[in-house]
Amino acid sequence: MRFKKFLIAMLALAIACCGLGIVPALAEYNLPHYIVVDLTNQIVTVYNTKDGSIARQMLCSAGQNDATPTGTWYMPAKERSDERSEWYYMGSHNVWVKYATRIYYAYFFHSLTFNRKDDSTMNAKAAEMFGVPASHGCIRLRVEDARYIAEQCLHGTRVDIIKSGVKNEELRSLLYISSYSEDEGITYQEFQGISPDALSLGAAGEEVMDLQTRLRDLGYYGVNPDGRYETETIAAVKALQKDLGIAQSGITTAELKEVIFSDEAPVSKGQVTIQEGSSGPVVKQFQTALQRLGIYEGDIDSVYDADVVDAVRELQRICGYEEDGVASPEVQHLVYYELNRIEQALGTEFSVERVTEEINMATMIFEKSRINVRAKPNTKSDTLTQLSLGDQVVVLAVQDEWAQVIANGKTGFMYKKYLEPFTRENYVLKYTGSGESITIGNTLEQLMSGSGTSEKEAFQSYYASAQYMDYLDDPVEYVTVNTGAEGLKLNMRAAASSEAEVLAEIPNGTKLRVLDKEGDWTRVGYDDQIGYLTNQYLEFWQGTAADVEDSTDALDEGAEEDVEITAIVMPNRRDGSVPVYAEADENSKQIGRLKSDVEVRVLGVDENTGWARISYKDNEGYMQDKNLSFRLGI
Repeated sequence: MRFKKFLIAMLALAIACCGLGIVPALAEYNLPHYIVVDLTNQIVTVYNTKDGSIARQMLCSAGQNDATPTGTWYMPAKERSDERSEWYYMGSHNVWVKYATRIYYAYFFHSLTFNRKDDSTMNAKAAEMFGVPASHGCIRLRVEDARYIAEQCLHGTRVDIIKSGVKNEELRSLLYISSYSEDEGITYQEFQGISPDALSLGAAGEEVMDLQTRLRDLGYYGVNPDGRYETETIAAVKALQKDLGIAQSGITTAELKEVIFSDEAPVSKGQVTIQEGSSGPVVKQFQTALQRLGIYEGDIDSVYDADVVDAVRELQRICGYEEDGVASPEVQHLVYYELNRIEQALGTEFSVERVTEEINMATMIFEKSRINVRAKPNTKSDTLTQLSLGDQVVVLAVQDEWAQVIANGKTGFMYKKYLEPFTRENYVLKYTGSGESITIGNTLEQLMSGSGTSEKEAFQSYYASAQYMDYLDDPVEYVTVNTGAEGLKLNMRAAASSEAEVLAEIPNGTKLRVLDKEGDWTRVGYDDQIGYLTNQYLEFWQGTAADVEDSTDALDEGAEEDVEITAIVMPNRRDGSVPVYAEADENSKQIGRLKSDVEVRVLGVDENTGWARISYKDNEGYMQDKNLSFRLGI
């Protein structure tokens, strides 16, 4: 019966990987790759055209509610200079993404979203939803996967977007851990954890049971050992291989097994949940970190007991998490993040004290609607934010019928009759060393000034980025074009020959990532093309993606504050035109209709309601942002 299930799983895998047989007619199609997006599984597969083998396979998040169109598309030429480059601003949703490659109209492959043009600001919600439909229609990817498509899949690459109808959770689980790339040094079969010569998919018995038990103690295996080498075991081995910096096959060779059972084995810092009853090196490492933070005074005995539970609860209370005493992967990462932050600021020698302060708070008690918090104590003043039943605020002062409060990070005024006051003990951990201090938690002064945010809120963007931005630390080879003169450009050619067609002229000083080398020539990507540069005019160097500013990025830091945003009216499915309203309400007066492809100026967008205020031929009105394709005025 188990063998039958295995065959079924492999059949499902084959169906998902082959895209249900949808392949281009190779005689008429000569680009290096074609792409199949399977919306059923949220998987993107890049195939090599020459033999149909898989070049790369990755998990994605496509559109919610069937917002991603199915069909066959061919990637168009760039409409904006910042397409296929490091940063791309999506004005319709006020977010940044990396390596946006247009599929069709306003639909792109691009990275998970960022709140600002900053690698540490990945949107936590987008990261949490990764692998399930979550976008407005674009296809979200890990950063390096988005970069691969931008650099390797040329203008004209075919994209088939389908619904295979066959769910493959085994493959999804593997791709959630890491994408497959033919450049990683393992075959696609090995990526699936299949090997005839080592412990791998399908193995069973006492040897597998011992391996699972050891992986659990190291913090990589999160379920009860059962002696069967299946997806959970493959995932655990892949995670350990990742920490070792070796190819992530999920296969346990004899050499790897020796490392796993040695004292040199890596210990996870947040792969699986640990809690009361857990034990082993992963708990010992965690106890040590809690002790360094000054919140655990028990023995370093590798046992997650009641003392560890109390320490975790204390940290959870300070940082704004549910106080359950359970060390989820996020909570473990929080502990190591806070310890690293303190040691970076103060060094390894520091003292810790618990500081308790009383703070006046209030809870919103009005049930019927949201209540405005205003800039001044009158109903005609600007609304800063709104509160709902159960929301809590810091109370700064009370005068007559108004209360001055801090709500959602903003200081303003609201009617005191809608608030029920209470007093809370504000509790922080204060670390002092080298004449400086740093806290975990917000001091009363920070809360009163409105500058404080919960440690949870501050940490979650970092945590989201850390999960999907590992590539930032990886050394990569780059070149700088050096023609010897500022105005002298270097030809990029279609092949590694001085007789080949010139695809582009690259300015002196341009920095490019090395894709491949061929004799005296180097293969690079520039704009939306890939070609060859002669090594004679190149300077080679090692760096990381975080160190390199993309030379094709058309927007400087802060440009979003000054640049004008425009939008193109998208076609309405019924009659090709879209209504414009006098107010941000479909029940308000309709003041006109605009045909598709008309360009309008965007005066503002309300992300909560989905309405945009626009200007067209000196007339202003409101349109729903779903009917607009936004662009920067560059």
